Amino acid sequence: MTTRYRSRGAPKADCASWTAAGDGRSTTTQNNGVALEWPAAGAALAPLAEAWGVHAYCANELEVRDGHLTGKVLGDVVDRAAKAAMLRAWAEDAGLTPEQAVGVGDGANDIDLLEAAGCGVALCAKPILREHADVVVDVPSFTPLRWLLGL
Repeated sequence: MTTRYRSRGAPKADCASWTAAGDGRSTTTQNNGVALEWPAAGAALAPLAEAWGVHAYCANELEVRDGHLTGKVLGDVVDRAAKAAMLRAWAEDAGLTPEQAVGVGDGANDIDLLEAAGCGVALCAKPILREHADVVVDVPSFTPLRWLLGL
């Protein structure tokens, strides 16, 4: 695991004292549950969220007609701005500030998410996102994040 800090300064505390919110990946609000944001299909996320005990989630809703995907997204698209907005909303719902949240992402569409979080984690991420991360994890697993967050 590689760790580095943003030019805006070191994180305010160690990641274990923060809560998590993130991208297409598990996100945790400390002692308050788990939240997920996934830009993929909500139909795919719903059963996973239930199985994993996720308390909140947000995903694109893809149109299905006659049992087949049409290629259309219904409603608002979960984009870069929406991801950051969800982190802020989930933090507020948990009685926390965004600075007490951990955002996890892997691509350029997660830059706002990592910038909104007190601790931004780039997980097996594209080079552009690594530039915005507090922590860079190059292991394709959530195990290092669970360890880092004390979960």
